[in-house]
Amino acid sequence: MDNKAKLLIVDKYQSSSDAMAVTLKSLGYRIVTADDTQIAAQLNINEKPDLVILDIRIPEHSLIELTSALLASGSAYVFLLQHFNDIQPKLDEGQSSLGFVVNSDDHTILLSGIESALNCARQIRYLHKEEQRCSKSLKTEKAINIVVGILMERYNLNRDSAYELLRSKARSERRRVIELAQEILDAHSIFNQLSQ
Repeated sequence: MDNKAKLLIVDKYQSSSDAMAVTLKSLGYRIVTADDTQIAAQLNINEKPDLVILDIRIPEHSLIELTSALLASGSAYVFLLQHFNDIQPKLDEGQSSLGFVVNSDDHTILLSGIESALNCARQIRYLHKEEQRCSKSLKTEKAINIVVGILMERYNLNRDSAYELLRSKARSERRRVIELAQEILDAHSIFNQLSQ
């Protein structure tokens, strides 16, 4: 169990969320609660919980509004059921919940749902970071390749020689290759605009 996880419990019935909060705090979780979706949206921004637990009994309009805000902020959330048969038809398939947890007297059921959701949330965050890293890497590679192509054409060089020319110039100026490549691309773009 991840004792450092921060959970935001959103439940319009304060007594219900208080009881769950006491149980989860005793198990080492850090707990933030809200009985209103607007307060929950603000707490999500301020507190940055690892997981948001939404009571399924929240009115549909408020629930849709809150889940949209959570998705926009990249937050992971699950729906809280009071009983196994509580799944309501108001939830459409397009909502990106990590699933459901059941508020059961058997705490192992609740805990296994929370831990599963936390693991999924961690994996999703890792994949988002990897996607951003790969995207940045591809943009960098693209810019360098374009400049290498420009140098190949301008100086009649092969690819390796053109890249070495770019790298040597960057090194002599104590700059990163991508910085110099971007500067050359910007200048080339301005030059092309002048010649049109």
